Amino acid sequence: MLARVHTRQGCVTCPIGGDPPAALTIVATVGHKSMNRAEDVRAVQSGLNHVPAPMGGPAKALAVDGDCGAKTVAAIEAFQLKHFGWKDGVVTPSGPTLIKLSALLSAFGPQAVSEPDPSRAQTLRKRVQRAHQQMPVLRQVAMDAIATATAAVTFVDNGFLAHIDELGPRNAFRVADRYFAFGSQAAVVTRAELQFVLKMCRRVASAIAVRLGEIHGTPMGLPLFAADTTDAKFYAYTPRRSAPTTTAMGASSIYLCDLIDDEAPERYLRILCHEMFHFVDDETTEHEIVDHGPVGGALDLTHAQRMHNADNYALFAMHAHTGRAPPTF
Repeated sequence: MLARVHTRQGCVTCPIGGDPPAALTIVATVGHKSMNRAEDVRAVQSGLNHVPAPMGGPAKALAVDGDCGAKTVAAIEAFQLKHFGWKDGVVTPSGPTLIKLSALLSAFGPQAVSEPDPSRAQTLRKRVQRAHQQMPVLRQVAMDAIATATAAVTFVDNGFLAHIDELGPRNAFRVADRYFAFGSQAAVVTRAELQFVLKMCRRVASAIAVRLGEIHGTPMGLPLFAADTTDAKFYAYTPRRSAPTTTAMGASSIYLCDLIDDEAPERYLRILCHEMFHFVDDETTEHEIVDHGPVGGALDLTHAQRMHNADNYALFAMHAHTGRAPPTF
């Protein structure tokens, strides 16, 4: 299934779950002026298709037809430029391009799901428990973000004016503007966009409150957090509801991976917050919360990108909660 996956480089949308990938091996060279055995070409084409475009995979999937045409060579060259800074359009057995492609497949390709051993099972239980213990904190983060966004709307409604005894709305707008960069656009547009930010924060608060039993009196729905059992080399991932589920994993939980276990409390909470904004979006073009920038690049994005970038929402919410600008790591 497709998931929004939190990696060391940033978030990407890529397949996860399903059957384990076959080992990527070729007998002869593939690419520009190469032997291009059909079996080898198909292996390279399939491997490139499983790598997300931001990590060097093709923007449009290659036809896995064994024919090494111009599109396949161009995809090989683009992959090489991304990872090595050079290109020759050739994949050789045991060469650097094949080694790098194989390594990325182990991270971004479909992962094998297996039953954990007893000690592994205990680790996974502790991981889920840690996340669920943070749910009241996450709800408060969302509530503080709601209050800040609401005050920012008030500041816009007041014509971007504030009296000395009404500095709260102005300061709230400054916090929102720091992460969404509204600029000099029309006030009616800024107000509508702040209302969108407010809606997303309310969705996060509601999703948590339902599972805490604060709305219906008893907890409802599947657990918000679950442990990844695929040994995926990520921090966390949020499956897309619009993509078919291919394994027992579904789109009703956020899955936490091994890398998240070693994260310090503040960054840990921010990762959970980041994933929550993916979790509550409705995946339409107008309302999807995606990932436009690498780790640490949220404040370098354009205004339009920030309005749909999960890290900007997480940073805004954390700032609203703590009263200070969080690190952009």
